[in-house]
Amino acid sequence: MINKSSLRNRLLKERERMLSADRELAEQKISMDLKKILASQKGPLGFYWPFRGEFDPRPIVKDWLSVNTANAACLPVIVEKNKPMIFREWLPEQPMTKGTFNIDVPDAKSRVLVPNILLVPTLGFNQKNFRLGYGGGYYDRTLAQFNAFTIGLCFEHGRSSEIVEEQHDIPLDLVIVG
Repeated sequence: MINKSSLRNRLLKERERMLSADRELAEQKISMDLKKILASQKGPLGFYWPFRGEFDPRPIVKDWLSVNTANAACLPVIVEKNKPMIFREWLPEQPMTKGTFNIDVPDAKSRVLVPNILLVPTLGFNQKNFRLGYGGGYYDRTLAQFNAFTIGLCFEHGRSSEIVEEQHDIPLDLVIVG
């Protein structure tokens, strides 16, 4: 069995090597499926700022926010190493600040929200919807705190029977694959 670190590296390289035409088709499929699901969902909607070639959910989130002024979106913020993340409200065009791993996050003045729906970056996943991320455990610690409907967003090459869940891992409710 392959160790998680090796599998992570392989999946990252496969994502980086995706041909632009294949990536565009995959992103279109993920976008269509995600729009259909979000059309009937109420927020707050937690999502992620794309990093290392992940699917970019921002255009779909912007569209979702525009259809109903009562909708709210939020981004994860790491406030302490090895602790659950919090979610701060995000509005299109708002100024952002650099957070952990140099990822953009809303500033500390943005209100803290608890997501009802959570889009989760997914490097890989298995047939039981257990995900492989970057290894920091932030999403697993955070998911243990919430009762959100979780949706992983992943490219097809991330589907893997080599991902073996551990006791602390939490399965996603759904994975959208492109």
